[in-house]
Amino acid sequence: MGHNIGGFRVMWRVDDHVGDAEVLDVHTASRLIANEILCIREKVLNLCDIAVIIGKYENLRDTLIRSLNCSPELMQEGITCCDAEENISEHHEKRFVVDTIRRTKGLEYKVVILYNPPYRQSIEDNCHQLLYVGMSRAICHLIVITTEEGKLVLQSDAGAY
Repeated sequence: MGHNIGGFRVMWRVDDHVGDAEVLDVHTASRLIANEILCIREKVLNLCDIAVIIGKYENLRDTLIRSLNCSPELMQEGITCCDAEENISEHHEKRFVVDTIRRTKGLEYKVVILYNPPYRQSIEDNCHQLLYVGMSRAICHLIVITTEEGKLVLQSDAGAY
């Protein structure tokens, strides 16, 4: 995934264990995300070119970072993760970013793994705006991990509701 790759590729991963968009099962998220990181690392120049973007809850982000940093599969490869702010201040080639949609606004990554994106309109959030921000962070490659319902809604002509 060097600079000479053009176009934009979206890959869908369906896992009905992902759960409700408001709830993040950290064990499931860690397993699915670690698998994607390990699969794509051969195609990426630096792991710092990868961002895992989740919903809006920073406490869940912190829990997910701790869980991923304890993942045996990632630890074996010397791969770690951090939030976007830490990545900017302490750039490291074997570390990828995990952060919320709002905190990645204005940043770009060659590869974005959008985990459990919102697809239902809620009272306090503009679902379409969050989806736009989350998906538009990717420059070359977007991987969306969601439920079957999420995939059907997001791929429909009407889009998120």
